[in-house]
Amino acid sequence: IGYGSQQLKYADGTTKEFYRIGLSANTTGISVYIMGIADKTYLAKTYGSKLGKASVTGYCIKFKALKDIHVEALEAAIRFGAEAQH
Repeated sequence: IGYGSQQLKYADGTTKEFYRIGLSANTTGISVYIMGIADKTYLAKTYGSKLGKASVTGYCIKFKALKDIHVEALEAAIRFGAEAQH
């Protein structure tokens, strides 16, 4: 499921409309994708220690269940991704 919109620009100059915030259920739990962040370390540095039992990569927050994380920190990360001009 994708929310919001942004334009991705490829090296050849073509563009594609893509979501800004994405949610995905998978075999290991839930993934929340926060796209378009220029600094690939920002999510981990800003929210990593606040989230609880979650792994954080450049644009993805993964966790097994909502009970494993601090929902307020997840909400703050999602709000950042939705509101920031990347």
